[in-house]
Amino acid sequence: MFKKPHNKYLYLILIFLFIFLLIKKHFKSYDQLGILKGEHFLTKSLYYEGYFIGGVRLVQSLPDKKVAIFGQKDGVILNVKNNTLKAAVAFQRKAVLKPEIVDVENDGRFEIMLRGSGYGDVGLLDYNGKTLWIYKPDKKLPSKSMVSGDLDRDGRLEFYAATHNGLHRLDYKGRKIWEVEVENRMDSVAVYDPGKNGVPLVITICFNGQIQFRNCNGQLVREIKPKIKFRDLQLINWPTSGHILAKSGKSIYILDFNGKTIFKYTPKYGFNNFCGTGVKLSDNQNPYLAVITAARSRTFRQLLSIFSPDGKLVYQEVLKKGPTLCTISSDSSKSEHLLVGDGTGNVWEYRLNTK
Repeated sequence: MFKKPHNKYLYLILIFLFIFLLIKKHFKSYDQLGILKGEHFLTKSLYYEGYFIGGVRLVQSLPDKKVAIFGQKDGVILNVKNNTLKAAVAFQRKAVLKPEIVDVENDGRFEIMLRGSGYGDVGLLDYNGKTLWIYKPDKKLPSKSMVSGDLDRDGRLEFYAATHNGLHRLDYKGRKIWEVEVENRMDSVAVYDPGKNGVPLVITICFNGQIQFRNCNGQLVREIKPKIKFRDLQLINWPTSGHILAKSGKSIYILDFNGKTIFKYTPKYGFNNFCGTGVKLSDNQNPYLAVITAARSRTFRQLLSIFSPDGKLVYQEVLKKGPTLCTISSDSSKSEHLLVGDGTGNVWEYRLNTK
């Protein structure tokens, strides 16, 4: 029978050792990088190799067959076809947690939007990484998140910021146009633009789980409150456009705009950050679903999971910290390839293995 050690410090050491062994056993798979499922399903090749402070924060497909790869302090724009350098940018400010490339005036010259994350600022940088404006209505707390879109069809992007007291619309110079106060703090915001023949929407989710749909003037179109309380709303183009990717507890969900759950997945390991996209890996199949869940662990690993068009898990791999991913078009067919950021500077390209 185990007896309590007389030395209290030895007793504490034994407790900590026991906890450490449990944690190590739980995260054993995350300690070991590599493919967990579907080894021969995809081919994987190194698309870009570099180094970014804070790791790869953004991999984004751009118009004119270009790709943006950014870290917290700098980034590059590449030509998709031959991976040659188109431009290099260094931010003239402190670390940027969630950058995104935008074209504010639709003139072919990009700007860098600071999307925010609840910790970092929201705002806009120019082509050279110089700050154009920062929006911080509360001097003590940064806005939760910000997105952009030309929902009023005037040829310039407007910006929608989820703040601690409501939704704010800003013009292209960061000036507030209107604000809508909400009873419950907003968690995140997204814009849905189906094109000229559809109705664009600003979609927000509050901390109480309520999802609201508004037009570009801030008028409430409708609202839903699913039975499950969701967080971190994103839009996703799977199985078709016009769906919501969100998390609740230890699971990720895909909902339609009526709040109906059409997909649920619970990774084996806990996570805090996530992202996803539909990817047409094959010409003659509907899009697959690619999801990254960033592990909440000491190893900062991320889990790439790919699901078939009918929602079955077909590929899974443990990578270094992230998460960020995007799709690029294939030169030889109508299919797409998947780009995934990995660690401090690598970006991998995945395509369907046809052999």
